[in-house]
Amino acid sequence: MKYWPLLFLFFISSQSFAQDSTLFNQVIHQLNLDPFNIDTEFMVAKVRPDNPKETIVVIPEIAEEDGDYMTFNCYLLIVNSETGKIVSKYFEPSCWYSDAIVLSGIEIDTAPYKVSENNRAFGIRVHHYGRSQPNPYSHSSLSLFVKSKDKLERILKNYEVIDYGGEWDMQCDGESIGEKKTLIMKTNKTNAHFDILVKNEITDTETHADENGDCLSTEKITTLKSTLKFNGEEYTENGAFRSLDVFLSDSDEQTTNVRLEPNGEIILKIDDNHDYYTLTITEAKDGWFKLVRVEGIDYGHVDIPGGEGWIHHSVVGVATRRDLSLLDAPEGALVVGTIEQEIGVQIKDKYKDWVQIEYKGLIGWIESMWLCGNPVTTCP
Repeated sequence: MKYWPLLFLFFISSQSFAQDSTLFNQVIHQLNLDPFNIDTEFMVAKVRPDNPKETIVVIPEIAEEDGDYMTFNCYLLIVNSETGKIVSKYFEPSCWYSDAIVLSGIEIDTAPYKVSENNRAFGIRVHHYGRSQPNPYSHSSLSLFVKSKDKLERILKNYEVIDYGGEWDMQCDGESIGEKKTLIMKTNKTNAHFDILVKNEITDTETHADENGDCLSTEKITTLKSTLKFNGEEYTENGAFRSLDVFLSDSDEQTTNVRLEPNGEIILKIDDNHDYYTLTITEAKDGWFKLVRVEGIDYGHVDIPGGEGWIHHSVVGVATRRDLSLLDAPEGALVVGTIEQEIGVQIKDKYKDWVQIEYKGLIGWIESMWLCGNPVTTCP
């Protein structure tokens, strides 16, 4: 065992890393990790431009591996650039994945995200792509972190900044839509943190063969703007806690009641006999969810009197986007069971971006990003 640093140094040197391999060895040794459980392909480091005495280091530890399916524990660290000593640390179990949607890269973003008068954040960008050629797909997410003494705090979580998907006949005919979001720091504040302007450039592309067999392409570009605000814990759009898309799953009634408040007056009846519905919920209270949007797959938008109402947890559902490990609590460490991909489950409770779900008597918590709220198709 005492020879592992030399063996690991040789191994990572062969991977053509631009960063100093000695620094990686020092960090892994301090974390007391098995070097052979580290995926060196995604291990990165970058000196902070605002403070060259500190270096950001990302260590992806393999948590689970089964063929093409992998999950990674993420270690994000600030270390002393000269000594390699860990100054601040963030750890999250099974936070990155690679399966049919392949993890292609992890990148440290040191753009000037000045989130408050005395604090500058750095970003972690995670890139994925799909394997299907007829249905190309790729996306990138951004998380922001700030240093808080010996810890790193995440203030923006897995915000999708690039999203691309489409379908084509493998020759010419096809269509695609791509979104690219740019984040710009503003001067106005919410909860002592600068707001973030998001410019979203949406590109719709269609290709087809003309009468001569030439492949022609047309593009339509739309730009939308939104604002990320700090709600006291993290950045979300307009400062609200994260919303969640679910679908109506009421097997007992021909109509589903939407109430003014939990157990209150009925303000809307949804006819779920003639359409499939997606719902957007926000907060949870005593087994009820606040409902802010209703969309029929065929009939379109349904107005909620007053703009919002309450719906019981027993009539909403979601499906799993991949094989999931359920935890005993939000951000918990104890696994209480597993559920396979594309399984419909009931929602029982919600806490920030964590959701408590139930399936065949098994109850546990999972991050909402792994759930699909579309009633008629699967989510990538």
